[in-house]
Amino acid sequence: MMINKDLRRIGDLVANTIVIKEPKFKIEIPDFSIYNLKETDINKKKIIKKLSENDLYVIRRFLNTAESFKNNKKIEIANKIAYAIKNKLNDNEEISDPIEYLKKIYLGHQNE
Repeated sequence: MMINKDLRRIGDLVANTIVIKEPKFKIEIPDFSIYNLKETDINKKKIIKKLSENDLYVIRRFLNTAESFKNNKKIEIANKIAYAIKNKLNDNEEISDPIEYLKKIYLGHQNE
């Protein structure tokens, strides 16, 4: 390895193999909280069809980071998520405020 520019060992040279370096991944701890979201702040929505853990993670992640977005971007993202969730749930509720809708959906899932 010291004399080879590709960091190949003698065994690698004999077997004609190559050395592959894998990038190290930073693994983040999942975020399981919703900041500043209390059941008393919003009416929870009765949920008939359950969402997947991945769907709930997307909602939770958005709600936890929504304040970091500029207002127009925040509303755009909230609308995309809210209408995707609405379609998954076959919900016929009109969405006037997508962020409040997502809060209701999340709280409805947490309390069942």
